[in-house]
Formats: sequence, C-alpha cells, structure tokens
Amino acid sequence: MPEVKIYQDLESVAEHAAEEFIEKLELLSSSGKPFNIMLTGGSVGIKMLERVSEHPKLHSLSLNHLNFWWGDERFVPNQHPDRNALQARVALIDSLDLKAEQIHEFPAADSGLNLAQAAEDFAVHYSDLSPSFDLVLLGVGPDGHVASLFPDHNVSNSKEDIIAEPSSPKPPSERLSFNYSVLNSATEVWFLAAGIEKSEVVEEVLRENSVNTLPAAKVSGRVRTVWFLDEASASLRK
Repeated sequence: MPEVKIYQDLESVAEHAAEEFIEKLELLSSSGKPFNIMLTGGSVGIKMLERVSEHPKLHSLSLNHLNFWWGDERFVPNQHPDRNALQARVALIDSLDLKAEQIHEFPAADSGLNLAQAAEDFAVHYSDLSPSFDLVLLGVGPDGHVASLFPDHNVSNSKEDIIAEPSSPKPPSERLSFNYSVLNSATEVWFLAAGIEKSEVVEEVLRENSVNTLPAAKVSGRVRTVWFLDEASASLRK
C-alpha cells in the first residue's frame, strides 16, 4: 500500500517533500556508489526543487555520484520556458557543482533530430548506461496522466523504454517519456499533487480495491510508494 502524506497547501507539500528529498540525497550519497534520481516538472515538482536549493544541508552533501534524469520532456527548443530540464536548472541544478555527464536531459527540438529520432537517440543513451533508479518523482495530471503517459494512449504494451508521444492532449503536443516499465523499476516512487482539480483522480487512484486503468494507477515503487498531497487534492478521499 502506498504511503499518503497530506499537508495544508502546495507550499507545504513542496517544503515537506524537499525535506525528505534532502534526507534521501544524504542517504544515497553516503554509500559512495552511483545513484539515479528521476525528476518531474509541474508546479509542485519545480517548487520542491526551489525548496531543496534553499536547504541548509544541501551544499554539505557530496553529490559526485548523483545522476539526474527526467520522467518526460516537452519536445521544444532547449531554452524554451516549457522545458522541464530548463525549469529544473533554474530552480536547483545550476546551483550545484555537477558535471555535464551527471545530467541526462532528453534531446530538445532544436537538436537537429525529429521526435522519433530523438526517442531513438535517447533510448541508446539510456541503454548504454542502464541506470537503476533509486527515486522517481512524478506529478499527476487531472486526467490521471504521469510523465507523458496519457489515458487511452496505448503504450502500456509497448516494449520500448522511451516513448515518443506525438499527440499529447495537453500542449505542447510532441513529448518524450520513459515508459511504465522503467518507472516501475524504481526503488521508490513519489507522487506530488496539489489543487482541487486533482481531487477526483487522487480519490480514484488511492481508493482501496479500486480497479482502474489510469496511468497514475499503473506506477509504483518496488520498495516504497509515497503520495505527497495538499488538503485540496486529498479532499475527496474517504
């Protein structure tokens, strides 16, 4: 069963998730082994990274073995404000002393590749490194989508680890995403959600004995799954 943590509002969700994120960084970095964290975009995910960047413990941690990845990416130019990786760089990553090879961004639309080529290129990069994900962060859409895996977009049977999504119902239409198989391979998965518009999907996914096909219901960590919610997004939970 997933753990469910409910806080007052979006700011509180971001603050408490950031505190646990720092604790996770501290634990993983102390092993001296490479570790991999998958970041998410969205209002809560980026706000959490901003809170992490302000944490007094952050710069005392040794992050030489940290690798950042993203669950999905909008296929837009590298400096486009909608790009998850750019938002994460501004919120946190640019303040860290990381090497370029520690940051694994999906190709951008101005990389010289089309969407299909970008997916193939990144799939090779992922396959070459074969990372084991210690933590995956995911936002949740009001329609139940996670990363760029959308309801009624039949990719769950695909054997591809990287998905090219050409027709996202939420703009921009072209996206790149990790598939379910990779998300579900993670040791831990943390869902971040806030706002009354998320309440119906949160209630549906977390309802005991619920059987549904929403993307958010198809993802869980091998060891631990945590939902960080605000009171509004959790308001319909029985």
